[in-house]
Amino acid sequence: MKNMMATDVDNTEPVVFSDMTNSELSKDDLLYAYSFVHDCISAPNTETFHKKILDLSGFLGFEFVLYGYIQTIYTDRRDAVVINLTNPQAWMKEYFSHQENNPLIDEIERQYTSGSLVGYCVWDQYNWTLSEEQQQHIARRREFGLEYGCSIFVTSKKKDFSINLSLAGADTIPDARTEAIVRMVIYSMLITKKRLLVQDQIDSLTEKEKEVADKIAIGLPYKVIGQQIGVSENTIKFHLKNINNKLQTSNRHQVAAVLLAERYLS
Repeated sequence: MKNMMATDVDNTEPVVFSDMTNSELSKDDLLYAYSFVHDCISAPNTETFHKKILDLSGFLGFEFVLYGYIQTIYTDRRDAVVINLTNPQAWMKEYFSHQENNPLIDEIERQYTSGSLVGYCVWDQYNWTLSEEQQQHIARRREFGLEYGCSIFVTSKKKDFSINLSLAGADTIPDARTEAIVRMVIYSMLITKKRLLVQDQIDSLTEKEKEVADKIAIGLPYKVIGQQIGVSENTIKFHLKNINNKLQTSNRHQVAAVLLAERYLS
């Protein structure tokens, strides 16, 4: 099968994923992957998005799944967020409190800083000698049933957004089929999560704030906006302050960027 191309949402240059399919994939695998991409990109909300991820995990035979993302830089924030979907809560408590001992984080960081737009790794298969603390971390993870697992990340070409998916289980060992399928679908997850985050931010605005934000986005001065909606220039500035708080922006230019991004991603 020919290499697949996915257009970067922030850059017209395509991101090319080579060797994404191989003899390990059946017709049903390919049909599922294409169906997942379609359903994921068209997901209307986060709940539907999470259901699709859980369905993917089940299709591949894994019982534990979480994903993480680094927030868009339409704003100045660069928060890393981890969403646990089915991992044991007791393990997640340890996971968050001892991340410095997690060799997987080191491996993902290594691949990310090397310039790779897409990175994949099978857990516990590392090209360096693990420390005693890292070995203990793996042993504790396995006690909670996360015996085998894999992680994949993808970042946009501008590196303004990144998403990571981790799948694990007690019996299923990640193989070539697992890697091929997750490589086929991970980019659709990045596009979808980015769109839903921006959508949620804009949905938090009141109708009046949306009206003001829309006029800010087309470059109208505060005085003109106030005249059009029948309020003072100071009132417009007050609305902008609330808009900045909700969109996590700091000026009118960033507000315009968020609104334009939402329209483009939609």
